[in-house]
Amino acid sequence: MIYQFAQMNKPQIIDGMEQPPLKIKVLACVCMYNESKNAINLTLNGIYDNLDNLALQGISHEEVAVVLMQDGILKLVADRNKRTYAKGKNSMVEFFRKLDEYDGKPKCDLEERINTLLD
Repeated sequence: MIYQFAQMNKPQIIDGMEQPPLKIKVLACVCMYNESKNAINLTLNGIYDNLDNLALQGISHEEVAVVLMQDGILKLVADRNKRTYAKGKNSMVEFFRKLDEYDGKPKCDLEERINTLLD
């Protein structure tokens, strides 16, 4: 976490241009083990809903970062032998795919990482 926090507060290179550091003042760590997508969404929405309270304390939404930490990546696997992943509205694999899509990443490499662990 300390490493991630330090990286967020360094200048970033975006599209070949150096951007100023983010100047994060609050870093929230959301730890999960076997929670559903719905449970994570409730937690993240709770953080979002409290941004106004942080603003009253002098902390803007741009100074808040959230790190989602998953303990046990293999919990995403529905069947280890068939190498199938949990599907549907509560699938965390789908959750991460959507995050990657939102960030403009071409594809979710989470399945590749899980397959490496299963090999």
